[in-house]
Amino acid sequence: MRPQASFPLQLAPSPLDERSWYLVDQLVELTGAKGDLIWWTRCVRRMGPGPVERALGQYREARQSQHVRNPAGLMTKILKDIAGEIGIALKNET
Repeated sequence: MRPQASFPLQLAPSPLDERSWYLVDQLVELTGAKGDLIWWTRCVRRMGPGPVERALGQYREARQSQHVRNPAGLMTKILKDIAGEIGIALKNET
């Protein structure tokens, strides 16, 4: 089930397409961080599918080569690193 927000129409974030929702679902599934759904959605919306797919690939490689104590933290670090490379600021806003 997708989160519903009650934003005024002019302030509502753009809806995600099917591919983007798939990426959000992948972020949740791989990290086990369902409680971070809003954060993952924000990352996909701000970065776009290509950079997020790159982050997922780096995350999978890291998980194969080492034990990861904090999967969501690792994914966030990877996403922020890639976002910085492409000039996008990601912040943990509430």
